[in-house]
Amino acid sequence: MEGVQPEKIQSKKQAALDLNLSVKKTRKREFLEQMECVVPWAALVTLIAPYHPEGRTGRPPFELETMLRTHFLQQLAQPVGSGDGRSLL
Repeated sequence: MEGVQPEKIQSKKQAALDLNLSVKKTRKREFLEQMECVVPWAALVTLIAPYHPEGRTGRPPFELETMLRTHFLQQLAQPVGSGDGRSLL
């Protein structure tokens, strides 16, 4: 392959393999790993799946698990006792 630099080839290979080469765990990564252990995603998906729209017409809906994860993150990001009456505790 003429004109392609070896560094670009190596970085494309690593990206294609989806390697996580970073050693440092961020707070975000730790939080997501804890949430993965605590929340029974498979059970929730099977419970809600019959009510999730199939998207036969119009714009296709988001994946159910993506919507659940987003909802959980939004609920957990709200400060407890924020005064709006929508807090979890």
